[in-house]
Amino acid sequence: MQDFLTSVLVIAVSFILGVIDLSVGMGYGFSVTPVLILLGFSVTDTIPAVLAGSLLGGVISSISHQRLGNVDFEFKSKALKMAVLLGVIGAFGVFLGVYSSFSIPERYTQTYIGLITLLSGFFIQHEKQLSFRFTWLRISFMGLIGAVNKGLTGGGYGPVITSGGILSGIKEKTAIAIQSLSESFVSMVGFFYYLCSDTPLQWTLIRDTSLGVMIAAPIAAYFVKSIDEDLINKIIILFSIAMGSLIIMKAWNILIFSG
Repeated sequence: MQDFLTSVLVIAVSFILGVIDLSVGMGYGFSVTPVLILLGFSVTDTIPAVLAGSLLGGVISSISHQRLGNVDFEFKSKALKMAVLLGVIGAFGVFLGVYSSFSIPERYTQTYIGLITLLSGFFIQHEKQLSFRFTWLRISFMGLIGAVNKGLTGGGYGPVITSGGILSGIKEKTAIAIQSLSESFVSMVGFFYYLCSDTPLQWTLIRDTSLGVMIAAPIAAYFVKSIDEDLINKIIILFSIAMGSLIIMKAWNILIFSG
């Protein structure tokens, strides 16, 4: 009975946080990981489950965004080329991040991710002053940074890709959709890394997180379709600043995370 209740709780948490993440292009990796750890799962159980959820959620979200007209992922479209490029570069970056995670203290990696996320909100807030010309090299560099973040902590990919896309002149809805598809590539590489390693996988947890995000994906895409892009922009700004601050507070056990 307890196992059933735990599964229901994991699915519910994954669903709620999946809706938030897939609506604003960030937040799932950071938020769901500590919640699962608080529920009694280990880090080695949690990270593969988060990656699997991000993989399936990203694929379904991308299909939903395409069908609802939030993005054009037709063959040879700029959005599809960006997503594929970010995914390919991310395959290398996430491996580099996973490798680096064994030698860098978790407190410092969390602080780094928190600062990146926090600054993303400020950058988007001052988009007109800080926006830069789109180039494939800049997008590639952002994809590498985001993927390294993902490999380090399971999160931190969305803030870089979503905010970077917006700052380079891409519409908010398109940036969120591109982030979803590219993150599915990155998450796939990270998940298969664990699958091929000696780490035993918690398949029940993987099932539950994946199910929650899969249900959330089309709902989040419809939410993005329904609201104005200016409102999405404001939500992304507020969410980036709040989430970045919470990550830093968690890393250093400040206030609500102390004790």
